[in-house]
Amino acid sequence: MQQYKELILRRERECDNLRALFRKEMKRQASKANFCKSFLIIAGALIATKEVGELLMLKMHFSELIGMVLTIIYTLLGVSISVVAGLDAAYRFASKADRLNYLTVMCQNQNRYFMSDYLAYLNSSPDPAIVEQRIADLVRERNKDLERVLSAASEIGVDTSSVDVHYSIYDIPDFQEPALENTRPSRLHNS
Repeated sequence: MQQYKELILRRERECDNLRALFRKEMKRQASKANFCKSFLIIAGALIATKEVGELLMLKMHFSELIGMVLTIIYTLLGVSISVVAGLDAAYRFASKADRLNYLTVMCQNQNRYFMSDYLAYLNSSPDPAIVEQRIADLVRERNKDLERVLSAASEIGVDTSSVDVHYSIYDIPDFQEPALENTRPSRLHNS
C-alpha cells in the first residue's frame, strides 16, 4: 500500500506543478491579449482623428512637410494596427488564456476528487486486496487524467517539459528488481 501512497503523492505534486505552470502561462497570455485589445482601441481612436487633423492643417495653413510627417505617422499607426490585429488573430492570446484557465481548474479539481475517492476507497472493504485493487485502479485513472491534461496543454503549445514527472518503476519505494536467471549457456562451459 505504501507504493500506491508514493505514486499518489507524485501525481499530486505533478498536478500541482502543472497547475502553477498553467496559471503562469495563463497570466502571460491574458497580458498579451489585454495589450492587443488596449492598443487596438487606442490606435483605432487615433486613426479616427486623421480626417480632422487634415482639415485642421488646411485651415491653419501648415507647411506641406508637416502634412507629410502626419501622413507617415498615420500610415505607421495603421500598419501597426494591422500587425497587432494579425498577431492577436494568429496566436489567439485570449483563447489560449481561457483554455489555460480551464486546465488550471481541471488540475485543482482532479486533486480534490482524487483525494476524496482515495479516502472513500481506503475504507471501502474489509479485504485489503480489494482496497489495494481499487486504489491501483484509481492511480491508473489518475494517470489517464494527467495524460489528457498534458495532451490538451500540448495542443495549445504549452511546454510542460519543466514539470517534474516520475513514471519509472524505480521511483516506487521498496521496489526490487526481480533476479534474472541466466538461461543461456555460457561460452566458457561449451568449450
